[in-house]
Amino acid sequence: MTIANDSPQSLRAAEPRDADASPPNLGRRGKSSRPEGQAHPPTSKTPASRRRSASPGRGGLDGALLRWIAETVADPQAPPEKLDRLIELHERARARGAQSAFARALAALQPELPVIAERGEIADDDGRVQWRYALWEDINEAVRPLLAKHGFSLSFRTCSEAARVTVTGILLHKGGHAEETSLSLPLDLSGCKNAVQAVGSSTSYGKRYVAQALLNVTSRGADDDAQAAATFSAIEPAQADELRQRVAAVGADESRLAAYLGVASLADLPAEKLGLAQDVLAGFGRRRPA
Repeated sequence: MTIANDSPQSLRAAEPRDADASPPNLGRRGKSSRPEGQAHPPTSKTPASRRRSASPGRGGLDGALLRWIAETVADPQAPPEKLDRLIELHERARARGAQSAFARALAALQPELPVIAERGEIADDDGRVQWRYALWEDINEAVRPLLAKHGFSLSFRTCSEAARVTVTGILLHKGGHAEETSLSLPLDLSGCKNAVQAVGSSTSYGKRYVAQALLNVTSRGADDDAQAAATFSAIEPAQADELRQRVAAVGADESRLAAYLGVASLADLPAEKLGLAQDVLAGFGRRRPA
């Protein structure tokens, strides 16, 4: 059987003009089974714009989620919970990306951080240096340009209550992720400081220790106060009781003495500082008016 009427030209004339439409359904004789002049049935193919948004593509997961959110907002039949889930997924993806950027930047920053020289000193009444430490001013001057170079900022939050100061350091990266740590300190009443000076001194100490903890900054030589806490044991309870009796006898303030010695209470005094405490009390007794 011949199909003379089915020339290539006639078949091309029957092709749809819409590139996205389905080709004609050819019957057994090779002719279209659709009557002449009938419109093509609706196509079930996904539009090109929807196909492009079905995978992350060049914009990554963040870009894909934003397109899906926009499409959901534009669809009046989309359930509200779908939009909520997409927004939650987008926020989680952004948070993970910011955390990864923070980790990469911190890893690049830390090898560039210098060792800080310990120029701060704490001396006894006779001018003898008891221990040295890195000044906050030196730490800040050394790390600030490097923080800016790698997209970081360092800020602090303080809270004062019950004769203590709590300093919280916040290390924020330009990507949006932040890490923070806090340190609570007693008021520094050493050296006859007034209340305002005591708060300022403890705040400065707090900034120093918090910044070093967040950035892993080291100073030249170990801090003597930290070394003493780790190496030496505290005085015996009987020795602490004897110190309290001497404090009462000379009319001194026990909390001020403990703060001067760098401990929370006399019971926590390292054994190697017992002689210093006794010297301070002896000097205080000599200075009392008759």
